[in-house]
Amino acid sequence: MKQKAVKVIATLLAIAMLYANSAAVISYAADNFLSEQELEKQGTSTKSENVEFDVYYDGGKHTQTIDINKTDTKLNILLNVKNAGYLKNAVVDFSDSEFAITQADTKEYIQSFNAEAKKIEFSQINNGNKVVNSINILADKSEKVSQDMVNRDNKVRLTATYVDAKGKEVAIDKTLVIHTGWNIASENKDSVKAYLDYTVTKYIPYSANGKNKLIIQGKMKSNLENALLPIKQTNIEVTAPQINNTLPESVKVVANSTAATNGDRTGINFNSSNWNYDSATGKITITVENKADANGKISWVKDASDEYLVTYIYSEEVLNAVKDKVVKVNFDANSKLNLYNNNTGVNNPSHKVNGYEEKTTKSGEIVDFSASANTSLNKGYMYNNKATADENKKETELTVNYNVNVPYSDIVDSITINEQANKFVLADGNTIDDNAIYNRSIGISKAEFNKILGETGNITVQNVSGEEIATINKDTQETNGMLLVDISSKKLNNVVIKTSKPQIEGNLTIVANKAINANTDYSQEQIKQFSKIKIEAIASVNAEEAKDTKTVEINLEEPTQKAEIATNKETLSTILKNEDVELKVTLENDSIDDVMYSNPTVKINLPTNIENITLKSSQIFFDDELKVKDTNIVDNADGTKTIVVTTNGTQTKYNNAAAKGATLIVKADITLNKLTPTTNTQISAVVTNADKTEVGASTSIQYVAPTGLVTTNSLTGYNGNEEITSISGEEKAVLIAKNAEAKEATFKMNVINNYPNTLENIVVLGRMPFAGNKDIATKQDLGSTMDLTPTSAITTNATNITVYYSENGEATTDLNNSANGWKTNITDYSKVKSYMMVLNNSTMNTGDTFSFSYKANIPANLDADKSAYESYAVFFTNNQASGAISDKAYAAKVGLTTGTAPKLNATLETESTEVQSGSTIKYTLNVENAGSQDANNVTAVIKLPEDVKYIPEEGENQDNYSEEIKVEETTYKELTLKFGKVAPHSKITKNINIRTTATYQKESSIELYATVKSDEGANAETNKITVNLKKTAFTTKVVTKNSNVNHIKNGDTFTYKLEVNSTNIKTDNTIVTINLPQELKYKSMKVGRQETIDNIEEYSLKENNFTYKLTPYYYKGTFYINVKVNIKSLEGIKNIKDKYLVPIKITIKFNSGDIVTTKSEGSYDTITYYRYIQKNRDVIWSADNYVEGYTKTGNTKVQ
Repeated sequence: MKQKAVKVIATLLAIAMLYANSAAVISYAADNFLSEQELEKQGTSTKSENVEFDVYYDGGKHTQTIDINKTDTKLNILLNVKNAGYLKNAVVDFSDSEFAITQADTKEYIQSFNAEAKKIEFSQINNGNKVVNSINILADKSEKVSQDMVNRDNKVRLTATYVDAKGKEVAIDKTLVIHTGWNIASENKDSVKAYLDYTVTKYIPYSANGKNKLIIQGKMKSNLENALLPIKQTNIEVTAPQINNTLPESVKVVANSTAATNGDRTGINFNSSNWNYDSATGKITITVENKADANGKISWVKDASDEYLVTYIYSEEVLNAVKDKVVKVNFDANSKLNLYNNNTGVNNPSHKVNGYEEKTTKSGEIVDFSASANTSLNKGYMYNNKATADENKKETELTVNYNVNVPYSDIVDSITINEQANKFVLADGNTIDDNAIYNRSIGISKAEFNKILGETGNITVQNVSGEEIATINKDTQETNGMLLVDISSKKLNNVVIKTSKPQIEGNLTIVANKAINANTDYSQEQIKQFSKIKIEAIASVNAEEAKDTKTVEINLEEPTQKAEIATNKETLSTILKNEDVELKVTLENDSIDDVMYSNPTVKINLPTNIENITLKSSQIFFDDELKVKDTNIVDNADGTKTIVVTTNGTQTKYNNAAAKGATLIVKADITLNKLTPTTNTQISAVVTNADKTEVGASTSIQYVAPTGLVTTNSLTGYNGNEEITSISGEEKAVLIAKNAEAKEATFKMNVINNYPNTLENIVVLGRMPFAGNKDIATKQDLGSTMDLTPTSAITTNATNITVYYSENGEATTDLNNSANGWKTNITDYSKVKSYMMVLNNSTMNTGDTFSFSYKANIPANLDADKSAYESYAVFFTNNQASGAISDKAYAAKVGLTTGTAPKLNATLETESTEVQSGSTIKYTLNVENAGSQDANNVTAVIKLPEDVKYIPEEGENQDNYSEEIKVEETTYKELTLKFGKVAPHSKITKNINIRTTATYQKESSIELYATVKSDEGANAETNKITVNLKKTAFTTKVVTKNSNVNHIKNGDTFTYKLEVNSTNIKTDNTIVTINLPQELKYKSMKVGRQETIDNIEEYSLKENNFTYKLTPYYYKGTFYINVKVNIKSLEGIKNIKDKYLVPIKITIKFNSGDIVTTKSEGSYDTITYYRYIQKNRDVIWSADNYVEGYTKTGNTKVQ
């Protein structure tokens, strides 16, 4: 009778008590972390002085050591917006941390919480709001964690945009460091325990092939109970049992798994370097480490153990000595675990186990054999193969693993696995042998092959007749770490697999990849009767030794109908129209466990608060067998809406995994009720197949309303039923027609509590739409330029409320200040400029709303630039989780405007209203835009008499003016001047030079005015100016005959030419008086009737100021005088634009007493000269457009 006594001693000992040479506690260099002082000095300031950011533990600290099992440690996030402006697009990012985050109860201002990405998005935070939100942090217990996870500086980053009071945006980017240490709470330190179990698994007296040995094997399992911390190193010391007072002659150690220590679930990386046997002492030591990978990650696998097989081989003498005796097999093992911890006094645990088992007969086999396979398979492909075309048929794949453990390779020459026939098991338990199940490939891990069988090893695959059909060896092609041989063409239901001699101890897993043939003779009804697949195999060692039979059964399951629904938007705005919302319903048919669809009907059930939905398209994608037949919207009795889509077609083809299945996409524009609070809700779908089976699916979506206290401001009555609405900060103004009839407008306001807490002591202060009204918050002008006089009292749906009215446009909420003039009873609402509503003893819960409204008159016949706006503010007590505070919210203004327009004013001026005929009249045209909009393409049109001429200013571009002859009752020329754009509140001035025609016959006058226009239709007409033209005897012109003078000096000679032209009258006794300036000295003078007067007699006078009598040379027509002068002094000569200017005054007088004076600083005519070239390269310049014998080159010069 077998006796068994086991004595187990489990002890938690300090490291020094077990292994004096082993360091137990991980230490981290202090300079890897910020000091506590550095952590607390980080500060809260950001790039903007108005924004503060902090992340801290309770108590305001930035470092804390936490129980690793605690899940509700609070971490506080502070966002404070001071003084002015607001914060938008705020994201707090914890991704550079080694802890997990979960959402706590305080959710104020949190718009999105992504625990997986460790990011929190906040809604807009206005100035004056100090937001403190708490989240929970807990230790990251993933299977891969950072090496320093238990003691780490974690970084938390804020990115946001701050908008100041002037609308300027400032990018905020600040990173804070918080230190987190994880340990085991002192009261739980005793729970840190090592676990070690030892079992004697084999007792084999072995005699075969001339080898006689006693083989004993023990199996150990080791871990840290509950995996409270990651293991850094596992150390196990085993004392080999003495049999007949003799130690084993050799020991073999194999690891089936080292998952608890380093995550290796197969033990493939365990080798002879991990263990040692001292044959003198009988001590076996096993060491396994958990080293960080290339990414600094270590393993922390839970619910796993290390498993080691220790095989003891005793000599033939020992075998003979214990033959037929009761053998006491002792075991003694001790484990010690070094942990990754936080240096907080937790001792590294150990566990000792010892005892014995008594053995008399063989137990266990030389080689351990097991088989495993898929726990289940789906029959979806088998069904669909009966309906689909051959090219769409799919085989049902399954995998069988044959696992062999070799504890002592010296006595194993080969291992053979003989598969038996694979069978279908029916629902009644009967079986069907059929070649429908066949082997596609046989394989083994390359790492296992090389480790156990060695470089010269092989695995042969034979049919049941013993014919070799494939061989695996070192030359077999590797696929994803596997050595595979394809035998699918053989269609073999069962095969024989044989290995060569194992070179060392360890595990071999041989993989048989099988399939159910796509073409079978079974009907769908027969397939329904299949409940299992039964696979059986027999393993043997050295051909016929130690046979072991294993059976696996795979359950066959029915396919199911599945569907999914998703949207392209995670949120829907309660304010804006949500355009192009895609509702995606996927009819899954991408995998073996899916039912195919036939003529399915899809109903998409929409949640409440959807006011309008506009269908834009309805299509099926990723499927060519189903088509949309019809799409309709059904209004349900509960106020919700359902989209119903009917289809045609039957599926026979599986989809790809990326598409997942036929995807119905309904695209629509969705408008929510603007008063809907922020809400999490669901969109669901129900899909009904042709056989009436149904499947449902749903997806979450969030209605997003402005956070905090939401204020709306709307206006109707300005144009039928049209309405504009301003919501929380969004100013709105509607454009109304100018010069329209009077109308009555209605202003309607709503106040919604979207805080996660209650509000009390609520007061509303508002401004009616009157000219000059001011913003309650900023005291700045709202932009109202006209009055919309109230015509009614304020009505409201709120109860227990008092409404006050005041004629003071700047009244405050102070009822005790008589200057505010608050009254509750009035008769003339047209004088009201401010209103106030006090909600007496009222509390607004989250989601509560109250509204109020009044009517006002829109005047008739309004001009442009007329506007009127209304605005209000709400003052209240905000009962936040952190305490009650006085708070406020300002509604954006809403109103109407006739729009902006340019307004042109124009005036015409002149220096004199009486001039000599033939003179140039200087006018000044002033064009002013007194409006609030650009005047574009402004032109001025002036009607000129036919006998006057417009003289452009020097350098004026021809594109800026044009002259065109107009013929009406009187022939005139139309001068058009182009001004381009005239900005609001700016003026453009234009000088206009008009040359008249000289005449001595009679006095006359010229009347001018300008008509100014713009593209926008702004018109203006100037005043009319009449200039009287006196009779003129002479017209004169003085030009210099000198050009291209680069410099002058004293003594230089220059010539001036005087041209005198009479106005066709007799001018006897005409005299010319010439006054030369002091800079010039008279030299000589020539006089003649021709322009070229070189052959005329030259006259010499002695004085600079002289008078010359033209008679008898002059009588009607033109006369020319050339005057030569010398430079006497350079002092008064001016250089302007590279021209030297010296004024000469010349007076012409005849006996009638009429006088004309010509000054050199007047306007000048210019003559354009063209460059001509002859064949012999001779070059001339001429003002003529054609010169015979010459070719015009295109070059010009102006003189």
